Parts: sequence; C-alpha cells; structure tokens
Amino acid sequence: MRITNKIYYTPKLTTATPTASNPINAEQNSLQNINYSKIAFGAIHNIKPKKINLELEKNKLLKQIRTILSENISDSDPADRIFAAIDKALAQFKNKMQREVQLLEQLQELVEDPTIPTGVKISKANALNKEFNLLRKRKIVVKKPEFKPEDETLDYQLINRFKTALEDGNFNLRKVLIQYYQGLNNIKSIEELNKTYPKIKTPKRPEQVIASKIVKTLTRDFYQELDKYLSSGMQSEAVNLLERQISSVSIDTAKDFSVNPEVFAQRIVTDTAEAIMEKYYELIKKDSLSSMPSARKISKPQINLLDIKLLAVDFDDFVLSTVRRHYLAGEKINSMSYSSGSININLNELRNSDYKFEKMSEKVKKIAKNSDELFKAQRDYPNYDIEQFQARLNHYAESEIGSDEKILSSIIDFHACNYTQEDINLLIKFLRELDSVADGETTLTKATQNILANDYRPRGTEKLNELERQKAEELVRIEQKKTLKLKQVKTEFNDAINMLYMNNLNNIASTCSKYEPQSLDASDIEQAQYLINLITNTFSKDKITNADKLQLETQIRRWDVFTTYKKSSPESQRFQSALQFATKPNGTLDTQKAGQYLINSEIAETYPQCLEFVENPELISKIIERNSDDAVPYLCKLDDYQILPSEDKASILKIKDIFNIKDATDKIILKHIIENDYINSDTVKLVDAGDGTSTITATISANVKPEILNKYKFPQCLDYFTDFEEALSLRASDRDCAGIKLTGRNNKSNKYKMELKILRSDDRLFSSKNDYCFDIYSDKGMH
Repeated sequence: MRITNKIYYTPKLTTATPTASNPINAEQNSLQNINYSKIAFGAIHNIKPKKINLELEKNKLLKQIRTILSENISDSDPADRIFAAIDKALAQFKNKMQREVQLLEQLQELVEDPTIPTGVKISKANALNKEFNLLRKRKIVVKKPEFKPEDETLDYQLINRFKTALEDGNFNLRKVLIQYYQGLNNIKSIEELNKTYPKIKTPKRPEQVIASKIVKTLTRDFYQELDKYLSSGMQSEAVNLLERQISSVSIDTAKDFSVNPEVFAQRIVTDTAEAIMEKYYELIKKDSLSSMPSARKISKPQINLLDIKLLAVDFDDFVLSTVRRHYLAGEKINSMSYSSGSININLNELRNSDYKFEKMSEKVKKIAKNSDELFKAQRDYPNYDIEQFQARLNHYAESEIGSDEKILSSIIDFHACNYTQEDINLLIKFLRELDSVADGETTLTKATQNILANDYRPRGTEKLNELERQKAEELVRIEQKKTLKLKQVKTEFNDAINMLYMNNLNNIASTCSKYEPQSLDASDIEQAQYLINLITNTFSKDKITNADKLQLETQIRRWDVFTTYKKSSPESQRFQSALQFATKPNGTLDTQKAGQYLINSEIAETYPQCLEFVENPELISKIIERNSDDAVPYLCKLDDYQILPSEDKASILKIKDIFNIKDATDKIILKHIIENDYINSDTVKLVDAGDGTSTITATISANVKPEILNKYKFPQCLDYFTDFEEALSLRASDRDCAGIKLTGRNNKSNKYKMELKILRSDDRLFSSKNDYCFDIYSDKGMH
C-alpha cells in the first residue's frame, strides 16, 4: 500500500498548457546546412588548398576512434582488470612469437645464401641465435593495467557508427550523427528518452527536486513520530503526519509565489511522500534515527522561482525540446530559451541549479569536426589525379549505385576514357550526381535522368569493343556481389557490437571489434559469424541478467585467447597443453576450456605480478606456490566457481560439484570459499507449497551459517551445510524425514513454529518470523 493513498486535493487552478515542440529534421540542422559538393575545396573559409592523403588521414581518425572505444573500462570490475592484464600479456606474447619467427627465417636465409662468406655467416648466425635464446628465456611481465574513467556522456554506439562509416568511405560524420539522433523526434517522454538514449543525461523533475529540499528540513522529532506510528501499525496516523507536513510547505510556498496551495500540494505529494519514506527506511535499516539533527539551520525548504516555473510547465516537453534542439539542430544549451504560455525560461539560468543539462560529448564533436576536412577533400574533384578518379569510380561501381545498368555503363566508359580536360569536367559533374544519391539528396532514378539529359559521358573515350565491355561488366558484377555480401556481414557484425555497447560491455566490444571481417575469407567470416550468433542469442532473451552478461563476456574472452594462440603459436607447448586439457573423452575439442586454460596459464606465467589485478590474490599465491609445476587446472576450477551465478555460489551442492574434497589443493580452495563467500550469502530454494501446483521460496539465512561453521570446523561443516540445503527443498511429512516442518502442531508453547529438520542429528534451523526464512540455529533441536 502506498502511503500517499489517503492524500486527496481538488485543484482550483490549472497550469499553463505548453505547445508541443516540433520535430527537427536533418535539413534544419545548422551543423550540416552547407552543400560541400558544390564548393571548390580551396574556396572554403579557413581551408587552405592542399593535397590530402585521404587514406592516411582516414586511418589516423580511425585510430583515434578505436582508442576511445578501447580505453574506457571499469577499474571496479574484477573481470575487466583481469582481462585487460591478459590482453597486455597476449600482446607481449604475440610480439615475442613474431620476433622468434623472424629470427628463424633470417637464420634460414643466412644458411641458404651462397654469397655470404663462411666467417660472416658464423658471426651473424651466433648473433641471431643469441637473441633467439634470450627471447625464449624472457618471461612476460605485466604491470597492473591503467584504467581511465568512463565518459558518462559518450555514446559508444555512435562512436562505433563513426568507425563503420569511415571504414566504408563515408566521411560525412555530421550526417551520421544527425541520423543517429533522428529517433529523438519520435520520443514522447523523458522515461522513453532515458531508455532509448541512456547517455543523454536529463535533469531531475521539479517534483523530485522540491521533495529533496523538503527532506533536508525534516528533524529527528519528525522521523521518531513517523516511526512510532509505523512500528505500531497506525498507518492512518502516519499518513496524516505526511499530509500535515506537505500541506504546511504548500501554504508557505503559496504565500511566497502566489500559487494555489492545493494544486501545488497535489503536484508534489507523491514524490515528497516517497522521498520521506525512502529516507525513513534508510535510517531504520542503519538503526540511526538518533543521528538525525534535532534542529535544522534551514528549517524552510529552499524552493525558488525556477522550481515553480518548471513545475508549472510540461516538463517532458521542456526537456525533449531542449534535447532535440541541442542534438539535432546544434544549438548551444545556454543560449536557448523555452516558452509556454506566460512562462519564459532562459536555459542559462539552469547552469548552477539542479536542472542542469549535460552537453553533447566534446569527443563526439571533435571527431565530427575532424571528419569535415576529409569529407571536403573527398569531394575535391578539381584537384584529383587519374588514380583518384578511378578509385572513386571503383567505389561507386562496387556499391548499390553501381547496380544500375546505365550508371555502371557510364562508370566503365569514364574509367577507360583519355582524361582530357573536357572528359574530367564531365566526370566531375557525373560524380556530383552520384554523390547526391549517396548523400540522400536525390534518388537514383532522378540522378540517372539528369545524367542522360545533360549527356554526362566522356568525349575522348577509347571505345571498348563488345567483348571487352562484357568482360569489364562481369568483373564489376563479381566485385559488387562480394562487396554487398561483405557489407551485409559487416552490418550484422556491427549491430551485434552495438548490443554490447547498449549493455555497457564496452571492453568486450573492443575485443570483438578486431574480428570485423575485412574480406570474404572463409576464416574471417566464420569468426565474425561465431561472435554474431553468440551475442544475438544472448540478447534475444526476454530478460538479461548480470550473470548472462558475465557468461557472455567470459565466453568471448576465452574464445578470443584461444583464437589468438591458434593463429600466432599453434606449435607452442602452452597451446598444445591447452588442447590436451580441453579434449573430451570422445576426441572433440572444447574451445572454451582451451581458452580458459590459456588465460589461467598467463596468470600463472605472470606470477607474482598477476597478484595486482586478480581476485583473491592470497588464494592465488597458495595455489601457484603449492603447485609450481602445474597450477593451471586448479586456477581453472577457481575460475569455474567465480563465474557461477550468485544463486549457485550460495549453493553448497553446486560448489561441491566443482571441487574434489580428497585433493589437497581443491580442499584449500573450497575452505577459502566456505569461510569467505558461502557463509555470507543466503541460500534460496523453491519448495512445494503443499497444493501440488505452486512453489514457495525457502531461505537459509546467512545469519546462521557462521554458527554452524564455528561448531563444525571445515571440512566437517560441509556435511551439515549439505544436509540443510537438501532439506530446504523438501517437506518433512513423516517422523523420520528431513525438510521443512511445522513445530506448533502438537506443542502450542513453542516459540518458533517453523523448523528445518535434518536426519541423524538434533541440529535444527528455525524461523524467527515463522515463515520460510530460517535464521535461527539450534544444536539441540526441540530438546
């Protein structure tokens, strides 16, 4: 029951009705209202005519983008710490292996070269052998990875789209930005905005701001009175107390700002009551009512005119219109104003308030700005040479535009022309038409009509005979199919990567990105398809849990490490050991287990440096020092435990499945888990409700586990934890049965009516609240 249910007010005044803001089209955007294709490159303001190496500059910008996509990983996530360190170790290992291969190749060439004198050969061979032997002995050293805090305003989906556009030769990143945010036009509420564009930070609602200001004025006496009513079950008195408090604030505010107190109270009542109750439960949970001040320096909520203005307007429309104007039209937030009826709000008033808007990320704006010069240079046809013209023609020939037979015929003619000045002038006009189609400014049909009507064809063409033209078209068609097929796979791949960014799996998205296929090579496509299937299958579920995300990240990491080793050092002893570890009895290979083995072998290899970035460093030390020859299988078992869902980590039955209690090292690991993790978590099971159709959640509270461990030291405690957990999913229907049992059936004086019973022991668990949560331990049962 909501505590605000009994508060009723009848509004006497209405607030101003705002006019809904109009959607903003790309054409309205001041960021991209210049048609660069119609301007000579050297004529643009502040741009000096110069020759730009497009491929080089594109790669520089791509490098910046890839760095952004890979550098923001969380220092608080243990998996990120471990995997970042493993990535560094793998990079070093790969470089080491590549250098070893180079040295062997140089040595072979040296031996086979008859022109080199024997003495010189021996000298050079000794030098190569010395470096090779030093490399073999060199141990990989990994320091704790440095983490940069994540930019909360940076939308990694958008950055990834920038990357994809650049790789496809589209340098108009401003248009990519506008297209990405066009969805803002269809959003109707702040909640929908937060869900669709979570990186766009929106200000708090005025009701929430006012509620927080009221809470800051409440004293110990208020909360003690509220506690007295609620702890005694006097709900109506508690509601009346809240009503009086909110009514008092509303009357004072009405005097200060000439507003209707009843309307004001009606607007703030729900959020204020929820804020007060949230603070109350926070104090009760910490048993800290006495920590509240008995008096406040500021006894009156500091409600101001800005609060009143924003409470009076349609706040959703205010926020959405501001966001649209900033992200789609490129307007500066502090220079905007918002009007609704008689209310006018200058947004520069919000700069130091609770309603401050977050601006678009500077990194995004910088990338878009840096792409401008590339975009202009790409259309700088008057300064093109023949090779650049042919590359541009090839680009369109292999695109969807080139699938039009008339366009393709013209492309082939221009490609084979003499490139006289007249031909070049016509070619530029021809390319401008194709650019208009690519930019979405016109349709392919209209562009074709313009090309035919204006006779944009080369005059000095060396005419191809029919057979040559046919061969040229066949070659282009083949390349078109390859390009379109590759584009389709890359689109699916980037859609999958964006799912990772949507779910804040930035680091693993960066790992996956290196498998984006650049050709139709069977191996590249197979790898990309594996990741696409793995990611899309995970996120096709109705509800994605943190356990699902961890499992996906773990699967990708293991596969990535396995794939890296398979490519760079398939003959290495480490890789061969991983294959042996991961081969099933039927002879099939479990690549996940192989990847797991390789990851943990890197941890063992980098010991003791690895202790800086692993979980449970003391336990890792014990495992590695106790098993210096082969600690990896034990690290894998610990890894299997660490990636279990939280509910399985609280199940002794699940934990015991991983470890062999008879093995000395397994015993050490299991003891650590029981003493540090298991006893601090509730164990939850489903038990038959008694009607044969439904179930009830039954719990062994974490409160009782330390008592059992104190009485029955490890490993004896395992038997008792196991017995209680097995009994938790049963009903003790008969005298000699384990399970959940009502104790008050024959003895009405029993304090606890619910018990959890195990066999062959008087130990029992009872429920202090006489429900299915067992939080009292007794080693004497009912005696």
